[in-house]
Amino acid sequence: SPVPSPPPPPPPSASPSPPPPPASPSPLSEWEYPGEVKGVCRTRQSGVPETGDYLTIESIPEDDCITRCGDDPKCTGYEYHLRRSPRKCEIHWSAIDFALAADNVECKRKSTSPSRPSPSASPVPSPPPPMVRLVGACRSSLRCDRYSRPCHFPDCRSNAQDGCYLGEYDQGDESSQECKAMCEADVRCTGYEYQPTSVNGRCERHKTPITYVVPASGGFECFVKNASALQL
Repeated sequence: SPVPSPPPPPPPSASPSPPPPPASPSPLSEWEYPGEVKGVCRTRQSGVPETGDYLTIESIPEDDCITRCGDDPKCTGYEYHLRRSPRKCEIHWSAIDFALAADNVECKRKSTSPSRPSPSASPVPSPPPPMVRLVGACRSSLRCDRYSRPCHFPDCRSNAQDGCYLGEYDQGDESSQECKAMCEADVRCTGYEYQPTSVNGRCERHKTPITYVVPASGGFECFVKNASALQL
């Protein structure tokens, strides 16, 4: 009996097609019309004609016109004639300020809209530096009659009178923590004095520079923002 023929070899498998290139962003997303009117590009730039400074390229599709301008860092925009035969592309190098109305012509310039920065966390403000704590009553080297006329202490007659140097301040009956918070929140506050036993108000928030302290009974404490002003 005849010997059976061997089965035919399987057909060679087709080579796998290479993966398609990743889609690039649309070039149209980078362009804008120079105003409400659509037509031919015009410029107000000094030293060049109103038509601008440009290069003409014929017989290329609009996408190639866009690509050529996008790849040229000097190109400010393009003009493309949609129905002209052959097609006409203008690569513009002068500023495109507006367009003159014309049918079947596109004038677009590179977008001047600022790109939005990616949102980022707001920086955390630094805490204020700690105040310098001194034992005693706050005093200022600035005489009271330099910022208040007349001086509210009638016996302020000479530099020897301690009452001349109490400083300018607001007084209230806030707690120690409240007094501190109010001073820290006020840019005019140079420091505060806390008097736990005072009947006139425990909290003094000072506005004039605190430069020294004087001994005082009753637990007086003076807290100073700017330690460099102290004369110790």
